Amino acid sequence: MAEAAAAAEQASAAARASALAHKESLLAAVQCFALWFTAQYLFNKSLSLTSVTSNTVLSSTSSLFTFALSMLVLKEPYSLAKLLSIAACIGGTLLVTFSDEGSRQGSSISSTPAMGGTSIHNTPLTTNTTVDPLTAATAGPNHSVIGDLLCLISASFYAGYTIVLRKSLPDDDEANVALFFGYVGLLCSVVFAPVVAVMAGLGAMHLKTIPPKAYLIILIEGILNYCLSDYLWAHAVLLLGPTIATLGLSVQIPVAAVVEVLIGVPKWLSNGRSMAMMLGGTALIMLGFFAGNLAGGGRVYGSHHRGAV
Repeated sequence: MAEAAAAAEQASAAARASALAHKESLLAAVQCFALWFTAQYLFNKSLSLTSVTSNTVLSSTSSLFTFALSMLVLKEPYSLAKLLSIAACIGGTLLVTFSDEGSRQGSSISSTPAMGGTSIHNTPLTTNTTVDPLTAATAGPNHSVIGDLLCLISASFYAGYTIVLRKSLPDDDEANVALFFGYVGLLCSVVFAPVVAVMAGLGAMHLKTIPPKAYLIILIEGILNYCLSDYLWAHAVLLLGPTIATLGLSVQIPVAAVVEVLIGVPKWLSNGRSMAMMLGGTALIMLGFFAGNLAGGGRVYGSHHRGAV
């Protein structure tokens, strides 16, 4: 009898914990999904209105917005060391970006390797894209200003999403991150699928013109860039805190540089000035990241146990 009662109590406790996890993840997703979607949409929209160089540099300011919001919302104390670390990462990104610009200007190849990416926190070092002459001819200063502004707004929204994520979910050992992103996906589908259907019905969006292969690319991109990448990144936010986790996103640039060297000879290696800027920029990024971690002292602001918020 005692064993049966203990088993029943254990099952009841597990059911309560599961219900609490679902409630907690759903509430967090309700607070986050609109911020997440808006940040991603504005980022991708800005790519068509400004240069990829400006887009990359401005996107890196997300760590600055995150630090400011963390001080305001999570009561993280001001730290000059962290501010300098953020400045080092942004400055390193700037150097790397313009080193790529320098290597392009020194090349007669028509394809344009440039800094770019599909989301704020997944910016590969180089992509081979061909400049559309029509786009280049029509992209005026007004478009550039609007694109830069959209990119900055996107970075601020992404910072807000990061802060809300840390504030609404418990510590990493208690949070169900997969469940949280499941609800984010569900909410995005429920809210935005009707919008797509209406736009397609009105002729503002032509889904039939999208080739079948594009859907496969979208599926693979979604799994790797959004599902896996966001899942691991969210754990980093819960473990390290919003400021350090966002700062760590810049480290993908040195990693991408190493990968680029391993798979081929990048153009920046053939230009002394570009190589110096690339190496200096990657060194600044790594220095900023490690200095930021040391300045943080291992404390995670916004950390709390399940049910505490």
